[in-house]
Amino acid sequence: MKFTPRFMAFFIRHPVMLALLLCTVGVAVLVFTLPKASGNGGAGAAEHALGMAHPLSARTDVVQWPVFAQVELKRAADGAFHPQFGAGPSGLADKPIRVQGYMEALEVGEHQRHFIVSRDSPSCPYCLADGPDQMLEVFADQPVDTTQEAVVLSGQLELIKGMGNGMFYRLKHAQQVD
Repeated sequence: MKFTPRFMAFFIRHPVMLALLLCTVGVAVLVFTLPKASGNGGAGAAEHALGMAHPLSARTDVVQWPVFAQVELKRAADGAFHPQFGAGPSGLADKPIRVQGYMEALEVGEHQRHFIVSRDSPSCPYCLADGPDQMLEVFADQPVDTTQEAVVLSGQLELIKGMGNGMFYRLKHAQQVD
C-alpha cells in the first residue's frame, strides 16, 4: 500500500482515526501470529480471543464445562421456554460432583454462602460473558472465601427445570475442595 500525502494528511488531522487504525492493525497481528491452544483439558473446550488458552488448569477430578453445555431451550405449549438437558447433565442430576471455576460473588463480604461459579473469570478482559450453560448457582454449607482465583467445589448437582431465575444448574451443599 502506498501512503500518499493526502492519506497521511487525513490521519494527521484526525489523530483518533490514526489510533483506531493502529489498534486494529495491532489486534490483527496478534490474532494471526499467536499460537492456538485448546484449554480446560477437554475436547472442544472454548478458546479465548486472540488464540490464548483457557485459563483453567486441566483436571481429571472435575466435571468439564462442555458437559454443562449439553442443554437446549425448547418452547412449551404455553409459550414458555424450558431447558432440555442432554445425557451428560441428566446423568449427573442429584449426584455429588466436583467442578472447577471462578467465583462471582452475589453478596458483599470476604465470605460467600450463595454465589455463582463460572467457566471464565469475571475479570478476564478476553472472555465473553458466560451464558447459563457455563455457570452454576452455588449454595455452600460453610462460607467460602471470596477470591478471583479458580476454585474447586464439591456438591450435589441440581438441574433447574424452569427458567425462573435464568439459571440451568445449582450446586447444593457445596464445599470448597481447594
